[in-house]
Amino acid sequence: MIASWRFQPRHDPAKFVPVSVLTAVQQQLAALSEKVTGGEVDGHIQAALSALQTGGKPPANAQDKTGLDADALAVCSLFGHDPKDVATLSQEI
Repeated sequence: MIASWRFQPRHDPAKFVPVSVLTAVQQQLAALSEKVTGGEVDGHIQAALSALQTGGKPPANAQDKTGLDADALAVCSLFGHDPKDVATLSQEI
């Protein structure tokens, strides 16, 4: 009896779950798939990201905590120096 069951090509889902439950799950999956492929999720993500981005510019009210100007920060970046260390050394001079 087990051998005949094992070699059946497909199982009948009607034997395991009610057809109404399977149909409901299929409809929910179709609705979620439509949201993803329809761009609804992408639209939400892009809106959230665009609200957070500043176009590569620092926020207008942001101040550098080291007190260094943009040129000094660029030099620190170029040579791999910590801006805090450079600010401390520049105050000692």
